[in-house]
Amino acid sequence: MIMPKDPPGETIPQAQLDELNRKLASITQAYNTTPDPKMGGLSSEQVARLIYLDWGETGSPIRFNTDLPLDVFEKAPFFRQSRTLLKALLDSGGVKATSSKNLPRNFVSELFPRICDATLVDGIHHYKKVLNEQDVWPMHMARVVAQVAGLIRLRKGIFTVTAAKAALLSDNRAGELYRCLFVAFFRKFNLDYSHRGTIEAGGLQTCAGYTLLRLGQVAEEWCPVDELPESTLLPAVRYEINAAIQRFSYWTVSIVLTNRLLSPLIEWGLLEGREEPTSKFTSDLKAVRITPLFKAFLSFSIDP
Repeated sequence: MIMPKDPPGETIPQAQLDELNRKLASITQAYNTTPDPKMGGLSSEQVARLIYLDWGETGSPIRFNTDLPLDVFEKAPFFRQSRTLLKALLDSGGVKATSSKNLPRNFVSELFPRICDATLVDGIHHYKKVLNEQDVWPMHMARVVAQVAGLIRLRKGIFTVTAAKAALLSDNRAGELYRCLFVAFFRKFNLDYSHRGTIEAGGLQTCAGYTLLRLGQVAEEWCPVDELPESTLLPAVRYEINAAIQRFSYWTVSIVLTNRLLSPLIEWGLLEGREEPTSKFTSDLKAVRITPLFKAFLSFSIDP
């Protein structure tokens, strides 16, 4: 049997290909730069810059003002606790780690009252007489984040302040220290760490730059926490969280947002919150607004 030959291939003229490519590029550019109400009126290009560019670096839409006095930054509990820990480590010349690579009990017990307020000190002492590092959670978090930031190193079983970063503990470099810890906390440290075994919300942390920008826009005055997922989270992040919480009756998107970002931002002095007591020992965060430190430290330039 004689098989028919395939028809000869047709070649699109180069000029036509070039024109098609120009049209495609134009359509893509228009899509990427068109404001989208589902993304707070930002374009895909602007959102991508908020998500992917390193905070505070050249070209980043998120900028930091580190030229502020120490007392402004010390209003942030997490910064104050971290700096106290770092100075104690520096003054000690280093402390020997436990076999589980934590701070030793004697160091924890001595530093504990200087890091935590009197209410927390009394509460922990009520249940614990001998303290390990993780019994004092603020100290544990400060140590872990400082290590992630490269401010603390563990070498040959000894915790020390990194020599190259020790100068950041001087009073006139408080803003640089705050920035170093802040970037480590929100960009490098895993925000799911404190909630292991419950809900994972990696997208929430990846897109935290977008949420910071939107908080600055919508929370100038008191804003109900229940309204914030819609106004400060990207649709894909809300979808991810909703999928993760389906098996749990307690969790909501606003609770996950509170645990992973809002409460930490309060500890960083960038938000203040209104709480409603739910029992003698617990309360729910009901509303937040940005603080003067938020306005002074953070600024945003979303256009290239």
